[in-house]
Amino acid sequence: MAAPSMKERQACWGARDEYWKCLDENTEDASRCKKLRSSFESSCPQQWRSSVGLA
Repeated sequence: MAAPSMKERQACWGARDEYWKCLDENTEDASRCKKLRSSFESSCPQQWRSSVGLA
């Protein structure tokens, strides 16, 4: 697997940050963050997601 480009890394990090912000704001109902989790999963390599327990 080739290393992600800078653009791909930035997209992953942005999606990750939005997802975690949503989780912080919706501690009672994480289901509100489903779309952001999906975006995070599609933007980041599986290995990166597994490092934070989301693989």
